[in-house]
Amino acid sequence: MRWCSLLTLALALTLADKTEAAPPGLQGFIRVSNGSFVDEQCQEYLPFGWNRQEILWSAPWSVWVNLNEEAANAASSLTDDALDPSVQNHVVSLFQEANTCGFNVIRIFAHGQDVNHQLQLAPGKYNESYFRGIDYILAVAGKHNVKYLSWAGIDPVYEDTFWTSKKVRDMIKDHYTVLVNRRNVFTGKLYKDDDTIFAWDIYNEPRCPASQIGTGCPAAITAFYHDLSAYMKHVDPNHLVTTGEEGFFELSGGDADADPSGIPENVRTTFKSCTTSTQSVVCTADEFVIEYNWETQDPMFPRTWIEAHEAASAAMGKPLVLEEFGKGKGKNVTYAAVYDTLQDSLLHNGSFKGALFWRWGEDGGAVDSTDFNIVHTGDPTFQLILNASANVKPFLGRMVPGCHPKPPVTAFG
Repeated sequence: MRWCSLLTLALALTLADKTEAAPPGLQGFIRVSNGSFVDEQCQEYLPFGWNRQEILWSAPWSVWVNLNEEAANAASSLTDDALDPSVQNHVVSLFQEANTCGFNVIRIFAHGQDVNHQLQLAPGKYNESYFRGIDYILAVAGKHNVKYLSWAGIDPVYEDTFWTSKKVRDMIKDHYTVLVNRRNVFTGKLYKDDDTIFAWDIYNEPRCPASQIGTGCPAAITAFYHDLSAYMKHVDPNHLVTTGEEGFFELSGGDADADPSGIPENVRTTFKSCTTSTQSVVCTADEFVIEYNWETQDPMFPRTWIEAHEAASAAMGKPLVLEEFGKGKGKNVTYAAVYDTLQDSLLHNGSFKGALFWRWGEDGGAVDSTDFNIVHTGDPTFQLILNASANVKPFLGRMVPGCHPKPPVTAFG
């Protein structure tokens, strides 16, 4: 789905509660080695989960997150007791149900979706109460051994100079600096030091404006990724960086046949921009391809689309994550194709390492039930998802050949 701007938080949940030993693949920061996600002991980690973008502006969250600024700033610290019980119960039950289902990632848009729910009110001015909402999700996620993949974008204005403007890039860099140096009021950790965070998305679904057709805009977006990914790794060397792109291939690149027909030239960027630099270590794509594949029910398209991106990712030595996939019609056909392709990749040690469906309307969740792409817990499609989760589980924690474990940190560093 297309959003102008958001902070995406993808939480990597464990399958055990906090009193048990951490399961394979969740020891410290997640990194990439030999094209696989690994933990600090070289056990493979596979992102499997869902998107839930509205958690910070839906009830009961909206009641707490929309505390007025004066009240939020007046509190030197907040504890679980300071939150409405309905907020606590909603978040904790969400993670508990995800654990039961075997989901280990949730991708959350924490920037806000409309003018009433914004993290950054103006350049350099932040909504403290909203920030504390993110803090709380991170705190609860940490208690459940959960990790985030966070989109660190800001609201763009689609002007002709957006991708090349130094002013725009400086604003984004300032925003990144604020994010990674945020100190969680519940845990006391800086975001950049919190291994609850899995990775940062540089941007969500970048596109070239229509006015830049034929002007080299895809190259400008690639340069944008080069610059911003390097900066993010400079201010936060602990976390992975992802592109957050839709996955269109540039027409001149020879791979465009994998894209669905009817894509206007102006929306094309280049999937291979995830080669931006060694810092941007994760390639991402959306199987949605927005309106161009929304209503079709071709069972071969998801596999063809993914395999083309898997081959490109493998050539770059990087893992591929399908950050969003879903369907308005023919859900079962699409979901089965995605998960079967993931299973094949895992069996043959391919580069396709994870998939996050759009989106889960868990029972009791405050999700718009009229949204026809939602999968509810009681839907037939949900059982297909649970089966896929069970099929992925045996591959978690495999030792990745050629990976070197990180030495333990001692009191002497």
